[in-house]
Amino acid sequence: MPDARMLQQISLTLLEAGQKAVDPPLKVTKDVVGAVNTYPGGLTWVDEEYDERLGPAIEPIVGGNPPALAWGERKEEKIESMLADMFYLSKLSLPPAEVDGDMTKWEAQQRVEEYIRGALPLFELMEVEYNGGLCEETFQQCLDLNLFGPMNDIPAALRGQEVRWRFESPLQEAHERAKAQAFMQVANLTQIAAAADPSVIHDVNIGKGLRDAVTGSGAPADWLVPLEQAQQAKDQATKAAMA
Repeated sequence: MPDARMLQQISLTLLEAGQKAVDPPLKVTKDVVGAVNTYPGGLTWVDEEYDERLGPAIEPIVGGNPPALAWGERKEEKIESMLADMFYLSKLSLPPAEVDGDMTKWEAQQRVEEYIRGALPLFELMEVEYNGGLCEETFQQCLDLNLFGPMNDIPAALRGQEVRWRFESPLQEAHERAKAQAFMQVANLTQIAAAADPSVIHDVNIGKGLRDAVTGSGAPADWLVPLEQAQQAKDQATKAAMA
């Protein structure tokens, strides 16, 4: 496997080859040619008494046809790709679609899963080891300094409880979006199964899945009725149906 120094040496060699291709080193006959002007439109004067049969007064040292410079475009594309990877731009967006046209739900879900697999190594260590550790240490120091007030003022139900930190990140957003796709699949499966056995509807927590799917879809938080209020409305509807 090539290391960083080898890659740097390859890049340097390619750059030198490109410079020699567009501006090759020259062999100039002494006392026959004055100053050699290689800039565009430059004129180089040759002694009129010089016999060209003795050889060209000026010629490139590197003979043969100049090498094709198509590799320069590929080099630029490679550099752009490396910069995108360096700044994680290639990890913060969904992978491009393989085919034109509308994607099926399964294809969209596969793209989201591929994105999560690619972004997981980037964000997991950052959230758990750095951000999580920093928040935990800061929270503990605040407790030690009584910045939250006296310990007796903290509700007994919260004392000694384990604190879990969650962070908003592209990975978390993709994970939540995957829930919406999963709910659509589960809903379709439940509908098919209920056609044969209506009792299977009780095997799935439709309310919990719907709330997670709406949240994962990125919909505004006020689109969902508070859980207690929704439960009260369900109880009232059940009583009205029984009556």
